[in-house]
Amino acid sequence: VRPTSYIPGLDALHLNSLIPSAAFLGILLGGSAAAAKDRLLSDPATKTVIGFLGLVFLSVLTADVQMYAWERFTAIIGYALVYLVLASELTTVRRIKGVFIALIFVHVFIAALNPVLFQEPDKRNYIASGAFLGDGNDFALSIDVVLPLCLFLFLNAKARMRPVWAGAMLLMVACNVLTQSRGGTLGLAAMALYYWSKSPKKVQTGLLVVTVTGLVAALAPGAYFTRMNQIGDTKEGSASARLMAWGVAIQMAEDNPLLGVGAGNFPSKIGNEYRTPEVAGAGMTAHSVYFLALGELGVPGFVLSIYFVVSNLMANRRLSNEARARGDTTSVELQLLASASASIIAFAVAGAFLSALYYPHIYVIAGLQVAIRQMVRERAARGTATSAAALPAARREITLHPALRRRPGPTAAIEALPR
Repeated sequence: VRPTSYIPGLDALHLNSLIPSAAFLGILLGGSAAAAKDRLLSDPATKTVIGFLGLVFLSVLTADVQMYAWERFTAIIGYALVYLVLASELTTVRRIKGVFIALIFVHVFIAALNPVLFQEPDKRNYIASGAFLGDGNDFALSIDVVLPLCLFLFLNAKARMRPVWAGAMLLMVACNVLTQSRGGTLGLAAMALYYWSKSPKKVQTGLLVVTVTGLVAALAPGAYFTRMNQIGDTKEGSASARLMAWGVAIQMAEDNPLLGVGAGNFPSKIGNEYRTPEVAGAGMTAHSVYFLALGELGVPGFVLSIYFVVSNLMANRRLSNEARARGDTTSVELQLLASASASIIAFAVAGAFLSALYYPHIYVIAGLQVAIRQMVRERAARGTATSAAALPAARREITLHPALRRRPGPTAAIEALPR
């Protein structure tokens, strides 16, 4: 949201550095990071974070423009701190819900700051928030990631709070549509379909999806449907530019398979070395998480971006199957796992058309994945331990019942029952 854009005096506080540093210091002093060390290191999300940090650091040493790589590296260090705080501190459902609420509030607040989206629905407007949410496509991707979290709160809210979360969902879906982002629409559709297929509350979720789809069809401007009809048109302006950029990313990887051209160096490289007649000039990016990773970080970067999606989905699926095997078919844990996986699906699909590799989304999603999985494991372990402890106690109570000990036999036992 960049509050310093509206309250300039906040610049002097350096909140962007102060807040994450203070949070990181807090988990160090509190021992949370040390206590969580073993489970963090074994989790695939942590391996992804460490992998990206390592690849981008190597870029600082090998890239043509090292300053660009260094800027990406320092940004990722900040995001890694956010990841560590989330993964270490979100130990209860209440804390996880708190982060969900914070993320939803940010997107609703940005919508409130941009009434132009609703005043001029037939135009594609810039988002007044700055940084990685300033473009409509980027805002749509971010909404896709947050919507499953809002849906979880709706399904688990008390009656008086359900209208709040339903309103937040409708507002965010409306913003997604009004950005006219085709990648955002594909991400929204993929996320909704996945969440419905995995949600234990299929009837409620299905009704929500149908309601939202009907509202979109009824209220979306004509320009939205025009852009959606161009999704498969490879000759359309932005689509052809993306395909060209993806081809350049492949060439960069062929020339530099191990390390790529360096983090942040795609725009300068395409202008200086890979310019083709179709390229208007320097400054174009890859318009895809996967192709940007391929071009800037080489084959290892591409593999790591795929690993992030697949490994987390597989880990969540294993835990979901274990919960169902125990008979937990409608538990909060299953719904949390479904929302976590739906967020990854949204990022994976919408991110295929946006250069979101160095946005904080990967690290926030990764932190939530680790926290949710650990909480699900601990709650399952407590439930198993409670059940195991209760069974012997029940047996002991029956065996040592005084009436049964004094007067053995079925008839005597019946007679000993209270009148």
